[in-house]
Amino acid sequence: MKLEAVVDTATGEKVHCAVIDNNNKRSAFVLTLENFINAINSGITNTDADVASMPKLELPEGYVTGWTNQPYNKISGFSGVVILNTPAECRLMSFDKSAYIVPFPELVFKLQLSNGKLIKDRCYAKKGNQLYAYPYTNVYNDGHICWGSCELPFVKSIKETEKIPQLFLRFTGNSDLSNSVTLAAAGCRKMESVFKKLEGKDKFPEEWLNKIAISYEDFISCIK
Repeated sequence: MKLEAVVDTATGEKVHCAVIDNNNKRSAFVLTLENFINAINSGITNTDADVASMPKLELPEGYVTGWTNQPYNKISGFSGVVILNTPAECRLMSFDKSAYIVPFPELVFKLQLSNGKLIKDRCYAKKGNQLYAYPYTNVYNDGHICWGSCELPFVKSIKETEKIPQLFLRFTGNSDLSNSVTLAAAGCRKMESVFKKLEGKDKFPEEWLNKIAISYEDFISCIK
């Protein structure tokens, strides 16, 4: 694993970093110069660790891009913005008192955290460069997630931001904010009926998805 880092010469205040793994997969992120120096220094004090293994530079599953001025702090927590993708696949959906194995489209999450706490989020479905409304329940029209009484984790590092999509995909949903386009496309009045129709399917029907006005490329370019 290799780390590349380039200082923004226009301001000298930011460092554009990229971690390249053994499969040549590149993950990019931005640090302030101060935090980059602190991260490097903390790695040097540990003779068993190289830069890529430091907790401050370990990236979350599904990481696309992000920005932070505090990549790791076990006391005050992570602060910054990350964009994470989850793959299109079949998942266990807990809904009210039942459970279904149903297909999910690829999803993209934009998460903004301050001092370890989630303060803003967006969740959309994705195919190519097109974004769509999340097709099931518990997400508002603008993509904001309705967490209800769900207890969100305290996030200490950029790596731990992956816990938030994992929690969203795990918690028990209900009929609040049921996607009306999905219901109409499936010919159903209730989301339980949609889940029953989708059980045994390999892919979420693309024709059931509701396009939104912003592209994926534009969405990920606005990380602040």
